[in-house]
Amino acid sequence: MSSNTSVLLEPNAKLIHLLPSNLQDLIQYETVYDIILQSLDTPTRLEVDVTYLKKQLLEREETIDKSILELTVDEDKSVILSMLYGSTFIQAIDIVLNKCIKYESKVNLQDYLRDPLQYKNLAKFTIIDQTVSERTITKLLLLLGFKLQNGILMEADSTGSDSQDAQGIEHNIDLDNWYCNCSEYQLQYTSNMKPIEITENRTLIEGFLSHSESIVLEPIPLCSHMLAILIILYNKEKLYSRIHR
Repeated sequence: MSSNTSVLLEPNAKLIHLLPSNLQDLIQYETVYDIILQSLDTPTRLEVDVTYLKKQLLEREETIDKSILELTVDEDKSVILSMLYGSTFIQAIDIVLNKCIKYESKVNLQDYLRDPLQYKNLAKFTIIDQTVSERTITKLLLLLGFKLQNGILMEADSTGSDSQDAQGIEHNIDLDNWYCNCSEYQLQYTSNMKPIEITENRTLIEGFLSHSESIVLEPIPLCSHMLAILIILYNKEKLYSRIHR
């Protein structure tokens, strides 16, 4: 067995060896127009004739503003991460795109994102389990200046997303000590887990683990909330505006 193969068979291989490279540049920008067309090619609960709606959009393609962009995910990396982490990854993406993510610290957010390991135990991330910005076909059409009326595409005034105070269960994420207070994280602990020492600092994830003041046990647990914050840290330029300060 080659050394590379044996490394990938380690209990923490997904987290340490595969996750970092697939998180980097996971989040992309794509035109709202293309996102809508792709959404119409997948099963949707939209109560309209999807084929006719797509036909109307294609007929108006030349007049639609293609400079209007929205966040999306890299398809290839998304497939890999879905295979590695399943519903945990799906939920993490939902958090990143739709939930309320709060940052509290005396350290400026831009400074923290530039080098999180420099500000150990100085930052607090909280995820509130309530959708504050759900992306629907109706809202995407409105961004392009359209609305649906009896299945017909009509011009409409585009408006900003509705703002609201998020209320719901709060999940506190502490990557410096590799911890989250959610049940998904807590349930991963078993009596068979053993302490592990991480000494490498090749990636941000290894940096958090190697500097943790708490004992790290393997297999190293990872929940959707922690994964969401890691996605933000690896895609900070695109996700900066998603963080409430």
